[in-house]
Amino acid sequence: MKPLIINQILSASSKSMENAQELVEEAELLLKNSKHARAFALAHLACEELIKFQALIPVAFELARNHRVDWKKIDKRLRNHILKIRGSILLDYLRQPAQDGAYQASELSQQMDAAEDLNDLKNHSLYASQIGDEFFKPSERINPQLATACVAHAREQLQIFQTMYSALYTLTGMTEEGLRHCIEMPEFQALFQALGNITDLSHLPMVDKQQAIAEMTAMFNNPAFQPLFAQFSAAVEQVLQASNQAENLIPGDDPEDGGESLEMTRHDRQESD
Repeated sequence: MKPLIINQILSASSKSMENAQELVEEAELLLKNSKHARAFALAHLACEELIKFQALIPVAFELARNHRVDWKKIDKRLRNHILKIRGSILLDYLRQPAQDGAYQASELSQQMDAAEDLNDLKNHSLYASQIGDEFFKPSERINPQLATACVAHAREQLQIFQTMYSALYTLTGMTEEGLRHCIEMPEFQALFQALGNITDLSHLPMVDKQQAIAEMTAMFNNPAFQPLFAQFSAAVEQVLQASNQAENLIPGDDPEDGGESLEMTRHDRQESD
């Protein structure tokens, strides 16, 4: 991966979001027409694309802080399907309130163990695959219930990330100048100070899954961040409820009628600035 400048990263982030939205919309069309295997595949890929957005934004922030990044490791993160699936699992995990007031590494590890199976299921939704002594078509592996659940999950994650994108756009305008101005805000300076070397992308160490999970849960249970994570679940549910209520006000059941696209929203904002 060639080193990128901030505006290139911001552009890539926006296009990842737009592509994820298109994948979800196309998955919903396929589901509506009973093409369950491909609906599952596109919905799954949409979730991976959203995690790509999540991986790119911290790189832009670190460059805006004039910090170095390890481009080879960033490239591996963006291309590794298992890591992106685990990122999606992590988002779902954080949506649930911590049990007994603390996040448990064992619980997160158990959920992360599903990443390989989910990646296999994605491949089964695209290719005729050998399982045991038999080959199966995608339509024999992906039933309507699996497809419906995956598409609904992708739509929920898209709604969450669109809210994040809107907030980031409001703060930065998705420009280098806006990003640099944003990181000078006292609130961000305090956050960076609390995060410490967690944000350091200049040398990403190779850690095994269990070590990574232990480090993540330790951060989630850090008293400095617990109030933020405690509010996360409620905030996400409010976003989803508001989005569902808005959709219920729109006549018809065509997904294409469900509001303006991210691309149109972005262009309209630029024209109004």
